[in-house]
Amino acid sequence: MSRLFSFLKPGGVLAFQIPDTRLQPNYSLMLEAASALGLSDRVAGVRSVTCEHDPDFYYDLFKATDSDAELDIWVTVYAHILEGDNPVADFTSSTGLRPFMKALAEPSTEATQFEQKYRELISSAYPKQSDSSTIFNFKRFFVTATKRRKHSIEP
Repeated sequence: MSRLFSFLKPGGVLAFQIPDTRLQPNYSLMLEAASALGLSDRVAGVRSVTCEHDPDFYYDLFKATDSDAELDIWVTVYAHILEGDNPVADFTSSTGLRPFMKALAEPSTEATQFEQKYRELISSAYPKQSDSSTIFNFKRFFVTATKRRKHSIEP
């Protein structure tokens, strides 16, 4: 990222956002499902689509590249109202769960068992509301880094 930032002209902005599921049940239960089935070694190298560092890492990274960089860093939690039998499992099946399924060589018995275990665990972690909807709090991490304009001082 520091390399990308270095290409910006003064006034240019580098912005990114990424899911931050590191401490959320939808991610931790993937690891728990693998552990419960004795598959931890098989998924140990999985890189999930999530933020890998805390805000101070990105602050230090950009400031080391350009001490005058103007930074905005924040986290937002979106409360998704989902419908269906196991909507959080459905929501994560095409994103966060995908790398785990690939590591287990889907289609395979292990992948099927893993997905079933995950769906069981995630259903308990995100209970239904009185109207059968499910609230899925989904955290996202945002950064904007602006290269400051250089002001010339005229005599």
